[in-house]
Amino acid sequence: MAFIVVGLFALLLSVRGIANFVTDYLWFDAVGYSDVWSQVLASKIILALIFIVLFSVLCWTNLWLADRLAPQYREASPEEEAVMRFREVIGSRWGLVRFAVTGLFAISIGAGAASQWRNWLLFTNSVDFGVDDPQFGQDISFYVFRMPFLNFLASWLFTAFMVVLVLTIAMHYLAGGIRIQSVNERVTPQVKAHMSFLLASMALIRAFSYWLDRYALSYSTDGKFAGLGYTDVKARLPVLNLLILIALLSVVLFVVNIRRKGWGLPAVAVGLWALVSIVMGGIYPIVVQRFSVDPDETTKEAVYVARNIEATKNAFGLGTVDQRVFSYDEDLTGQNVATSELNVPAVPLLDPNISAQTFALQQAERSFFQFDDRELDVDRYVIDGVPTQVLISARELNPSGIPESGWESEVLSFTHGNGLALAPANLIRDSLPTFFIGDVPLENDIEDDIPIDQPRIYYGENMDGYAIVDTDRDEIDSIDGSTRISHNYAGEGGVIAGSFWRRSMFALRFQSIDPLISDFVRDDSRFVWNRNIGDRVEKVAPFLEFDRNPYPVVVDGRILFVVDAYTTTSNYPYAQTRNNLNVGSGSGLRSGFNYVRNSVKVTVDAYDGTVILYVVDSGDPIIAAWQKVFPELLRPMTEMPESLLDNLRYPEDIFTIQTNMWAKYHIDIDETADLLEGSDEWAVAQDPGGVLGADLTSTTNAQGVSSSSEDRVDPYYSLLRLPDDTKQEFVIFRSFVPFSADDQRKELQSFMVGISEVGAQDYGRLVSYEVANVGGDDEAPGPGLVASQITSQEEVSRQISLLNARDEGSSVEFGDLIVVPIENSLIYVRPLYVIATGTKQPNLEWVIVSHADSVVMCHSMADSIRALFGVEVRGLQDGDDDATCVGDVSFNRLTSPSFTPSSDGGPVIGDGPAAEEALKLLDDAKNALLDGDLGQYQTLVEAARGVLAAAEAEAAADADAADADDASTEDSDDAGG
Repeated sequence: MAFIVVGLFALLLSVRGIANFVTDYLWFDAVGYSDVWSQVLASKIILALIFIVLFSVLCWTNLWLADRLAPQYREASPEEEAVMRFREVIGSRWGLVRFAVTGLFAISIGAGAASQWRNWLLFTNSVDFGVDDPQFGQDISFYVFRMPFLNFLASWLFTAFMVVLVLTIAMHYLAGGIRIQSVNERVTPQVKAHMSFLLASMALIRAFSYWLDRYALSYSTDGKFAGLGYTDVKARLPVLNLLILIALLSVVLFVVNIRRKGWGLPAVAVGLWALVSIVMGGIYPIVVQRFSVDPDETTKEAVYVARNIEATKNAFGLGTVDQRVFSYDEDLTGQNVATSELNVPAVPLLDPNISAQTFALQQAERSFFQFDDRELDVDRYVIDGVPTQVLISARELNPSGIPESGWESEVLSFTHGNGLALAPANLIRDSLPTFFIGDVPLENDIEDDIPIDQPRIYYGENMDGYAIVDTDRDEIDSIDGSTRISHNYAGEGGVIAGSFWRRSMFALRFQSIDPLISDFVRDDSRFVWNRNIGDRVEKVAPFLEFDRNPYPVVVDGRILFVVDAYTTTSNYPYAQTRNNLNVGSGSGLRSGFNYVRNSVKVTVDAYDGTVILYVVDSGDPIIAAWQKVFPELLRPMTEMPESLLDNLRYPEDIFTIQTNMWAKYHIDIDETADLLEGSDEWAVAQDPGGVLGADLTSTTNAQGVSSSSEDRVDPYYSLLRLPDDTKQEFVIFRSFVPFSADDQRKELQSFMVGISEVGAQDYGRLVSYEVANVGGDDEAPGPGLVASQITSQEEVSRQISLLNARDEGSSVEFGDLIVVPIENSLIYVRPLYVIATGTKQPNLEWVIVSHADSVVMCHSMADSIRALFGVEVRGLQDGDDDATCVGDVSFNRLTSPSFTPSSDGGPVIGDGPAAEEALKLLDDAKNALLDGDLGQYQTLVEAARGVLAAAEAEAAADADAADADDASTEDSDDAGG
């Protein structure tokens, strides 16, 4: 009975395996990538068969030879009697035993080669990098494309020969060629010759492994820096060369030993081999390092550290960083702020993490809908002719919120999400986001700018399980009171149900008989699965690594999800292993690597699941190799729709990695001593949340990538006009401070941005601004210092304490601290959310603005700017006439010693011709910017500044003259008196 149960269970598993195999092919065929499925499968099968056959031939031949070399006469002994009893049990089935043993070990050892399909395809389709490594002169492609498979081959061959050696010795023992207790000959000459040949083969394979080990030193991470160092070149490399010679000598001695008695020669070779491995390979490098390198490290390691710096920069895309100097000046006039129309109004006040809860509460609509409650997505669109940063999130299906449980409801009725919510990041009304797109049915206030023709979402970031669509059962679009609004799928996504046998395959795959017996399912109904965006793209392109955060975009009326994909390797010579601090869980960049490129952008249609991969970095040799493998899968960037180009972002995951590495590798190639001593090392700035009380962490890894104890600030997206530039760009931003082991240094050292705009050569460009006067009297504070300054301001601190009264039903939470460059100075903006204990809804009640030693906190950005600088900035959301502000309030709306607002919000100095002329110039400048004439824009802005400066100087001169007249009059009066 037990055998029957086991047999039925095995049959079920095999039938389910067949069902999964068949439906996998149907799925790939439906998405248009059956060639990917067939090529990957063929590669796995071919590799497995090759290595299974290779081991089978090797093993069977040696076992057969061991049987043929059995001695005719065997000395009688208790040992021989035991072996004879075993041979009598086997009888004439020795050939079957050989086949069984060979087959069992061949499958277990050879089948694993299927996992090397990626390395094999790259090995056979390699593309030159065009760069040679400095030690051996090999093109980088040798290390990236050939070394992984060669290392596997060497390891596999040695293991295979080791197993065959053990099996052959066992066979010789059973055949009588080896007798442990024999008083005469324990090993026959034939067996000795056979074993010598196998050992010679293993020594030859080991020589090949040593040859590969020489090259592997190029990406070793054993020292203070990756790659060969002085000790590697002067000690380890010569030892490896010597070991190659000893291994080859051992091959010769094992072959010679075939015709000699005893094992003396091989024993000498193996002893010498072991001695060199232990003494020369282990002790000698330690002695060289301690007594030659350590006392003069900066000199001895200089050339090798320079290689490490250059390789690391190239491997992480840091070799072409645009490095600029930011001459920070604490003096910032109201005039400078008033004319910063491209920066101040665009500051993203809505925090994407905190606002996720608001989106869920305000826009989910029904329990069976959900938004990603971890983090909203950030993008930008042109709305009413103005580039606008937005928060956006798709309204996906929430299976746990379906009102009726059961297969019919979960698979046939509640099948999809509906629409998305979009709000400008800089526009707040009643402390909440202003939704331009939202609600169900969809309400779109900006349809002219972002039309949405198909809002339904069958594939999303959190969509799991399967659904059957286009059935005789209405799908639920939404519920209005007691009325159900229905929709029937009309797309081409999914796999057609088809015949009874196809539906049987689906029933087995999904472990449910319902698809077979339901009257709602027709032959032309469609099964949709792999609905999770991350799972879907990984299935189509398993050779890529993927970003943790797909984001929705609206392209030509449809909702698409964009996923950033990466190529990586850990074999780039001399490049340091990545520092993945702050890279979130779920990212493909959390694994170990020392080279990365964001080479591919993937789009997934939310309605029909269409997956398209676009190559955006054709200069990456790894993606070029994969293009040779899958030419139909990877499309050129020229095929990308123009409307999608406008919504590409510089990915956060790779930017996090790059900034982590830049903190240490911002130095020039010849600054080797700085790398070894850490004298010019930076650290990613402390997270303001950490400064305000978050837990501290310690992060120093084995590769010497060091970071301080506090949490690090995450990158954020922003629309900015960068210093020295004339146009506004969508960038990702992160700041740095000087490195200090105790994290005491918090002044701003530098900030880096990644450009997201696709025009010209801008996309993917990295720009680093190093603050020129760090350590001087006029330092720029980093985020940690600003956060401390905010909580140290007496009035602000008192107000925050009042709001953070958890016992009385409210708490506060800070949003991102935004750094805003204006001319050669900086202002810092931080939103403050008040959260009611009952609703859990974060309300953006206050906006904190800081500059130099001053901090103000008002209910709007406009009020805070006015209170601190006494100006209004055109394009900034209107403030409150009776604004309540706390902190270092210098100005109010009605009084300002320098500036008063004009009727349209532009800055003027008093009244008169100068004011009118400046406003006219600024209006013309704005029109020039909208027309794309950046040169004219800059000319007009400078002209307006000149008019304002002249007017201010004239006003000051008039005031001085008036003071002089008053003084002269007083003197005359005194003289007359």
